[in-house]
Amino acid sequence: MPVQAKAIPYVRVGRDLMVQSRTGSGKTGAFILPLLERIRPEERVCQALVLVPTRELA
Repeated sequence: MPVQAKAIPYVRVGRDLMVQSRTGSGKTGAFILPLLERIRPEERVCQALVLVPTRELA
């Protein structure tokens, strides 16, 4: 998906990112997939903060 192709490289290197795109365009995958690669479960601290409109995921 285009939004993922543009966003994932930035997230992988740890850049902050704000994306606006239509519903169903792949935004969730664009930020969650690279974050899952970076999270270390053994480190028991906050490692990511994701802000989303609540109606989008309702």
